Amino acid sequence: SVFRVGGPDRYTTALMAAEVARPWRVTPRDGEGEGAAEAPAAFAPPPAVESPPVPLAFVARGDDFADALAAAPIAYAHVAPVLLTTSEVLHPDTALMLRQMRPERIVVLGGEASLAPEVEVRLAQIAAEYAPAAPTPVTRIGGPDRYHTAVLLARWAHAESFASAEHAGIVSGRTFPDALGAAAYVGSRGGLVILTDPGTLDRRAAAWLAEVGAGGDGAGGELHGVTRATVFGGESTISGRAMHEVSRAIR
Repeated sequence: SVFRVGGPDRYTTALMAAEVARPWRVTPRDGEGEGAAEAPAAFAPPPAVESPPVPLAFVARGDDFADALAAAPIAYAHVAPVLLTTSEVLHPDTALMLRQMRPERIVVLGGEASLAPEVEVRLAQIAAEYAPAAPTPVTRIGGPDRYHTAVLLARWAHAESFASAEHAGIVSGRTFPDALGAAAYVGSRGGLVILTDPGTLDRRAAAWLAEVGAGGDGAGGELHGVTRATVFGGESTISGRAMHEVSRAIR
């Protein structure tokens, strides 16, 4: 069978991808799903059936790839949705899906230049609607740029036991094709993705890799350090120098 998961824009496609990964999805009736199934013209929320809350959901800007990409391995490992929104206001369909999913934790990806404070405020309001007695914590993880955000996310995921730093994927922060394949591979091994410039390893990434490589958790604790790092892409994507710096950082 061949199915199409896609909507009129990237925001709707992300929601539909999250929907098909959840146990509430409706099994196609006999004869459906043969050939390419077109997506509906507008997003329709899943049926209001009782379904366990999602343990974790990420919310990222939809007009740039880097923050969502850094979360992809964690999302893969925990079947956690990565939902997209516009930078200034929470996309209304994303808000609708969050009410249906009732995530136990919401992570906002990126600094205030990526997602405005109003988005975080609206997420907290929605969390209070579906869990008034004990509102879902909304955590922003973001630095001044994509490289720092990826490191902060790695620190958080490792410290919260959402991922292991034993396997790190090193990908370009300037282009996404190689990193897309890397995310699933690293996520299947419970690892993390770190972004870097092509020419040299980002200094914050180097510092974090050195810390976890020495057996720390990147946040002051003690966990298993990096035992394997995989650099994704040819030398035009990530240089031999940067690869050498990765090797030196995790010794």
